[in-house]
Amino acid sequence: GIVDKLLSLPEVRGVVGLSSATLYRMIARGHFTRPVKTGRAARWPTSEITAFIEKHKTGRPTSSSPENV
Repeated sequence: GIVDKLLSLPEVRGVVGLSSATLYRMIARGHFTRPVKTGRAARWPTSEITAFIEKHKTGRPTSSSPENV
């Protein structure tokens, strides 16, 4: 299978557009995927970040929503 690239915190922040503090608060509340520990570093699998983004995109209004008609 395809190797799931592990993203560092700065990479994850760049992708999801959230601060470190917000990400760690969301992790503590169970709203964001927990990192994989590689030694002392925290890394997030790309697939999990993609899934998080997809999940949150579906909650946004789209042009087909009744509000925008």
